[in-house]
Amino acid sequence: MMNAMEERVEVAVASSSAAECRNIVTPNRTNQNSDWKSIVQYDKSKRKYLCKVCDKEYLRLEVMRRHIRCHTGERPFTCDECKQTFAQRHHLKIHKYSHSGERPYSCFICPKTFAASYTLKRHIRTHTDERRFVCNVCSRQFINSSSLRVHMNTHANILSLDGGSKCKSDSAVQATDWQSIIRYDASRRQYICEACNKQYSGLHVMKCHVRCHTGERPFACDVCERTFAQSHHLKVHKKRAHTTECPFTCELCSKQFQYSRHLSEHMRGHSRDQPFACFICDRRFKQSSGLRAHMRTHSDERPYSCSVCNKGFVNSSNLKIHMRTHSGERPYMCEICSRNFSQSHRLVAHMRAHLGERPYGCTICSRRFSYSSNLKVHMRMHSGERPFMCEICSNTFPQSSHLLEHMRIHSGERPYGCHICDATFRKRWTLIKHARRHDVTDDANEQPAVL
Repeated sequence: MMNAMEERVEVAVASSSAAECRNIVTPNRTNQNSDWKSIVQYDKSKRKYLCKVCDKEYLRLEVMRRHIRCHTGERPFTCDECKQTFAQRHHLKIHKYSHSGERPYSCFICPKTFAASYTLKRHIRTHTDERRFVCNVCSRQFINSSSLRVHMNTHANILSLDGGSKCKSDSAVQATDWQSIIRYDASRRQYICEACNKQYSGLHVMKCHVRCHTGERPFACDVCERTFAQSHHLKVHKKRAHTTECPFTCELCSKQFQYSRHLSEHMRGHSRDQPFACFICDRRFKQSSGLRAHMRTHSDERPYSCSVCNKGFVNSSNLKIHMRTHSGERPYMCEICSRNFSQSHRLVAHMRAHLGERPYGCTICSRRFSYSSNLKVHMRMHSGERPFMCEICSNTFPQSSHLLEHMRIHSGERPYGCHICDATFRKRWTLIKHARRHDVTDDANEQPAVL
């Protein structure tokens, strides 16, 4: 008699095998009862049920019937909200969390939450650095099986040379039947796309992939009739384009959000919690995206480049702000003096000038500043630090702007011109002093009006 633990293990194996063991079977949909019997065989000597498609074995017929749904395509469990179907009951349970926003599984190390326990277990490995999946070619280790599968493609020369994650096949496949461009490799238990050689262990994932070749977009928005290749793309489109529903509300400031993860990130602003730490310099961040961008400062990686001047940036938001220097866009306006700014934090700092606020104080001489950057530069006066050095004459400067002005001595550049007498200057404040001389001269030459 099989004990309870063996039963739970067998059920779990049957469920997980649906993501690994799949073959293309087109059963007769009109008689599901005869379908599963045609691909199941009972071995009396082993007292086990054998799947004829993939040779997996199970002790119980009920577990075997769950397993063969990955071959027959049967999906008897339907979501009553979005009508999406599932092969396993617990897959439907996890899916329903996407409607309710519930994420019952929490990481005990960082604030992240998850809808499924297996996703939490996979996430925990990123903290413990546990690498259970080993490449049998080069012995490199990986945290999860998906990373190992992608890595194996480098040995098989299956991924394209550009290393892109998206399929970039130039061949337009005109196929109404997805089976015509899918090949199953039984030895590796992988589905292979004949158009671009990408590999997937799941048939459902492969069927989604081939739409990039066939151009099929079966999911249509009932509001604007826009079509999508994937159902989750349609779901995101509807939330962002056609509704202002924000079901997640901050209890402290009443700000509302469309997604629970956005609320979680927002709450860190109230708590000052910074759970993501750089292992090189120990700097901490509220969001994992901030840490990822910061890590590029250590590697000098700058993947976002300006199309005008080719200057590189560690994240897309910095590039967006930089582009305003070329376009002249200054979208943030002071309501008191109508001055415009290219960045929101510059407007916030500017408002302190109207309010008389100087929140940043020097700990040595008690001088106070409206900007933290001005305090940082001021502190160099006390420490004597001059971190910016001229590569031509080795002069050093406390500010990068001072170095920039100095470099004009070597280059001969004089970018500031007087609009009255055509005199040019290296520094802006020199031009301002010069312009005052014209103002004084104009006042001296002014004659009383003859009435």
